[in-house]
Amino acid sequence: MRLKIIVGVLVLIFASQAMAITKKDGNAAIHIYSRTVTEGLTISQNGNLGVGTTNTTERLNVAGGAVFSGTITANFFVGNFLPSAVTVSNTLVVQGITTLATLNGTAARFSGDLTVNGQAIVGSLTTNGTISANKLAVSGITTLATVNATDGSLSGVLSVVGQATVGSLTTNGTISTNKLAVSGIATFTTVNATDASLSGVLSVVGQATVGSLTTNGTISANSLSIANQAVVGSLTTNGTVSASILAGTNGTISSKLAVGGVFAANSPLQVNGAIATAVGNGAGATLSSSDSVFLSTTGTVILPAAAAVTGRQYTIKKTDSSAAGDVTIDPNGAETIEGALTYVLTTLDEFVVIVSNGTNWLVTGGN
Repeated sequence: MRLKIIVGVLVLIFASQAMAITKKDGNAAIHIYSRTVTEGLTISQNGNLGVGTTNTTERLNVAGGAVFSGTITANFFVGNFLPSAVTVSNTLVVQGITTLATLNGTAARFSGDLTVNGQAIVGSLTTNGTISANKLAVSGITTLATVNATDGSLSGVLSVVGQATVGSLTTNGTISTNKLAVSGIATFTTVNATDASLSGVLSVVGQATVGSLTTNGTISANSLSIANQAVVGSLTTNGTVSASILAGTNGTISSKLAVGGVFAANSPLQVNGAIATAVGNGAGATLSSSDSVFLSTTGTVILPAAAAVTGRQYTIKKTDSSAAGDVTIDPNGAETIEGALTYVLTTLDEFVVIVSNGTNWLVTGGN
C-alpha cells in the first residue's frame, strides 16, 4: 500500500492498485472502489451507506441484488424480495415476486406473487398476484387476487378478486370473493361469494350470501342466501335460508326456510311458487321416502312404520275401473288407519290422503 496526498483529497492505493479508498472534503464522504468499477462502497458523513452507488439518501442504498441469510427489519422496502424471514414495522411494498419463510408486518403491499413457506402475520395485506402460505393471519383489511393457504385467520375484511383456497379459515369480518374453497373448518362473521366449495364445516355467525354453495360437511348460519344451487351434507340455521336450488343429504333448519326467492318466510317453510312432488304408479307397491302420490290399478299398497315417519303424508288413488281391481292399503304390523287394519279403495278415481301421527295413520282427505 502507498499513500498519495492531493489537495483536498486523501487517497489510499493498495497493492497492484486493485482497490482504493478516497476521502474528498467537498462532500465529506468516504469512497471504497476497485479499478474495475466506478463506485464500490460509499459512506456519507451521517453514516448512510451506498453499495454500488454514490446515492446515500437512505441508511442503506443498494444498486443491484441483495442476499440476506438472517432477518431483515425495515420501515419500507421496494423491490424483489427473497429472504428467509421478514419483520416490517410499517409498510412492506414489493413490486416483483416475493418468497418468504415467515412474514410479520403492520402492512404489506405486493404487485406480484407472495409465497410464504411458514406463517404470514400482517395488519393489512394487498396484492394483485397470488398469495400462497401455510398460515395466513391478517388483523386488518386484506385484498388479494388469489389466495392459497393451509390455514387462515382474519380479524378484518378479506376481499379476493379471484379464487381463495384454504385449509381452514377463521374471520371476524367479511369474506368477499369470486370463488371460495375451504377444505377444513371455515368460521365467518359474514361471507359474500360468487361460488363456495367446502369439504369441511362452514360456520357463519352472521349472514352468508353466495352464488352457489357446495359442501360435504355441515353448514351453520344465522342467515343463508344462495342465488343458484346449494348442495350440502347437512344444514343448520337459526335464521332464513333462501335458495333457488337446495340439495342436501341432511338438513336442519331451526327457524324458517324461504324457497322461490329472497324474502322473510312467515312459517317454518314458505314456498313462493309451485311445489312439485313425486308421482308413482303400478299394481300395488311398498311406499318409502321416495313416494308422495301413488296411482294404483289394483293390488296392495304397503305403508312404512308410522312410528318411523311421523308427519309423513301419502296420497293414494285407484285408477282401475274393474270390480276385481280393489286397492288395499296395508299399514305396518298392528298399526291401523283410523282404527282399521286396512283401508280399501273400491271405485275408479277414489283416493285417500293419510298422515302418520307417530303411532298410526289418520285420514285427512279423500272422496
